[in-house]
Amino acid sequence: QVSINNVEPKSDGFQLIINDSVVYTQLDQFQSTTALNIFKECVVMLEKKSEISTELEKLRNDYALTEDSGIKAELGMHIISKENQLFDMEKQVSNKYIEAANEEINFIQKN
Repeated sequence: QVSINNVEPKSDGFQLIINDSVVYTQLDQFQSTTALNIFKECVVMLEKKSEISTELEKLRNDYALTEDSGIKAELGMHIISKENQLFDMEKQVSNKYIEAANEEINFIQKN
Protein backbone atom coordinates (compact mmCIF):
# COMPACT_ATOMS: atom_id res chain seq x y z
CA GLN A 1 0.00 0.00 0.00
CA VAL A 2 1.28 3.43 -0.93
CA SER A 3 0.84 6.30 1.48
CA ILE A 4 2.13 9.82 1.75
CA ASN A 5 4.92 8.40 3.88
CA ASN A 6 6.04 6.15 1.01
CA VAL A 7 7.26 9.20 -0.88
CA GLU A 8 10.36 10.64 0.65
CA PRO A 9 11.77 13.85 -0.79
CA LYS A 10 15.46 13.58 -1.48
CA SER A 11 17.91 16.29 -2.46
CA ASP A 12 18.24 14.60 -5.85
CA GLY A 13 14.60 13.52 -6.30
CA PHE A 14 12.22 11.24 -4.44
CA GLN A 15 11.62 7.68 -3.38
CA LEU A 16 8.22 6.18 -4.27
CA ILE A 17 7.54 2.61 -3.20
CA ILE A 18 5.45 0.96 -5.92
CA ASN A 19 5.40 -2.51 -4.36
CA ASP A 20 7.63 -4.79 -2.28
CA SER A 21 10.26 -5.04 -4.99
CA VAL A 22 9.94 -1.81 -6.99
CA VAL A 23 11.02 1.62 -5.79
CA TYR A 24 11.13 4.63 -8.10
CA THR A 25 13.61 7.43 -7.54
CA GLN A 26 13.37 9.23 -10.89
CA LEU A 27 10.49 10.27 -13.12
CA ASP A 28 11.90 8.43 -16.12
CA GLN A 29 11.31 5.11 -14.31
CA PHE A 30 7.55 5.42 -14.85
CA GLN A 31 6.39 3.20 -17.69
CA SER A 32 2.82 4.48 -17.71
CA THR A 33 2.27 8.04 -18.90
CA THR A 34 -1.00 8.11 -16.97
CA ALA A 35 0.73 7.08 -13.73
CA LEU A 36 3.42 9.70 -14.33
CA ASN A 37 0.82 12.42 -14.81
CA ILE A 38 -0.97 11.36 -11.64
CA PHE A 39 2.34 11.46 -9.78
CA LYS A 40 3.03 14.95 -11.15
CA GLU A 41 -0.36 16.02 -9.75
CA CYS A 42 0.90 14.79 -6.37
CA VAL A 43 3.98 16.97 -6.66
CA VAL A 44 1.81 20.03 -7.35
CA MET A 45 -0.41 19.10 -4.40
CA LEU A 46 2.65 18.78 -2.15
CA GLU A 47 3.74 22.27 -3.17
CA LYS A 48 0.28 23.58 -2.26
CA LYS A 49 0.47 21.66 1.03
CA SER A 50 3.78 23.35 1.76
CA GLU A 51 2.24 26.77 1.07
CA ILE A 52 -0.63 26.00 3.45
CA SER A 53 1.88 24.89 6.12
CA THR A 54 3.77 28.15 5.74
CA GLU A 55 0.53 30.15 6.01
CA LEU A 56 -0.44 28.13 9.07
CA GLU A 57 2.91 28.82 10.74
CA LYS A 58 2.48 32.55 10.15
CA LEU A 59 -1.06 32.49 11.55
CA ARG A 60 0.14 30.64 14.65
CA ASN A 61 2.93 33.18 15.17
CA ASP A 62 0.47 36.06 14.75
CA TYR A 63 -1.87 34.38 17.22
CA ALA A 64 0.91 34.00 19.80
CA LEU A 65 1.93 37.65 19.47
CA THR A 66 -1.58 39.13 19.55
CA GLU A 67 -3.13 40.28 22.80
CA ASP A 68 -6.46 41.47 21.33
CA SER A 69 -9.08 38.79 22.06
CA GLY A 70 -11.14 39.69 18.99
CA ILE A 71 -8.16 39.29 16.69
CA LYS A 72 -7.16 36.08 18.49
CA ALA A 73 -10.65 34.66 17.88
CA GLU A 74 -10.46 35.53 14.19
CA LEU A 75 -6.96 34.11 13.86
CA GLY A 76 -8.08 30.98 15.69
CA MET A 77 -10.84 30.43 13.14
CA HIS A 78 -8.34 30.90 10.30
CA ILE A 79 -5.93 28.46 11.96
CA ILE A 80 -8.63 25.81 12.27
CA SER A 81 -9.61 26.34 8.63
CA LYS A 82 -6.01 25.99 7.42
CA GLU A 83 -5.48 22.89 9.59
CA ASN A 84 -8.57 21.33 8.01
CA GLN A 85 -7.26 22.21 4.54
CA LEU A 86 -3.92 20.65 5.41
CA PHE A 87 -5.57 17.48 6.73
CA ASP A 88 -7.74 17.18 3.61
CA MET A 89 -4.74 17.81 1.36
CA GLU A 90 -2.77 15.03 3.08
CA LYS A 91 -5.60 12.57 2.42
CA GLN A 92 -5.89 13.69 -1.21
CA VAL A 93 -2.15 13.34 -1.80
CA SER A 94 -2.09 9.91 -0.20
CA ASN A 95 -4.99 8.78 -2.39
CA LYS A 96 -3.27 10.15 -5.51
CA TYR A 97 -0.08 8.24 -4.68
CA ILE A 98 -2.11 5.07 -4.36
CA GLU A 99 -3.80 5.84 -7.67
CA ALA A 100 -0.43 6.45 -9.38
CA ALA A 101 1.09 3.27 -7.97
CA ASN A 102 -1.94 1.18 -8.91
CA GLU A 103 -1.96 2.62 -12.42
CA GLU A 104 1.74 1.83 -12.79
CA ILE A 105 1.30 -1.71 -11.49
CA ASN A 106 -1.64 -2.34 -13.84
CA PHE A 107 0.31 -0.96 -16.79
CA ILE A 108 3.34 -3.16 -16.02
CA GLN A 109 1.16 -6.26 -15.62
CA LYS A 110 -0.54 -5.65 -18.98
CA ASN A 111 2.73 -5.18 -20.87
